[in-house]
Amino acid sequence: VSTQSTWGFLKPNDTKTNHFTTMSAQKKKGIENQDVLGIWDNEVGKVCLRNLYPVDDSHIDQSSKLLCGLYLRFYNKDERKHMYYLLVIPNAKLKQYHGLTAHLQALDFFNKSQGHKVSYCIGFFVENEELKRNSCSNVECYGNRDLPDHIFQQLQNILRENGVKFQEESEDESESDDDIDFITNRMSKLNKRGW
Repeated sequence: VSTQSTWGFLKPNDTKTNHFTTMSAQKKKGIENQDVLGIWDNEVGKVCLRNLYPVDDSHIDQSSKLLCGLYLRFYNKDERKHMYYLLVIPNAKLKQYHGLTAHLQALDFFNKSQGHKVSYCIGFFVENEELKRNSCSNVECYGNRDLPDHIFQQLQNILRENGVKFQEESEDESESDDDIDFITNRMSKLNKRGW
């Protein structure tokens, strides 16, 4: 009896040591974007939060220059309530599964350590202390790899409150809207994010 699901992602209650299995021979050349989105669709609930809430618990390891992060909500059956969790982990400490993204690997890490069903999840990276808002996990809720500005601002506050090191935007990026360099800089950033 095979325990492999359609997407190659094992259910959290399986007794295997990890939640991912080897991808089928057809998929070993690389996972397609639709496959990644399908895994998120199967493994994470359909909740889309308009605001982020302070975290109830966290796992933060900043021992590397490249960090993978998830902010997620899960239902704690013992306490009978939704809880919020912050996971920040070096990419090098994630198990490597061919064709699966770092954020899916981080979700696997959470599943193994906590064992709760996730109903909301967003992802980010911190590279050389620069916070990056892109993740395949953000597409499920926000329809784009980039986090919306108001969610990104709230995430920054949560990261600060939990001692995650990252650089603030530089002062020259906060000049008035009348400054043509400021406007050009902002338009360039929006174009890079695919807006």
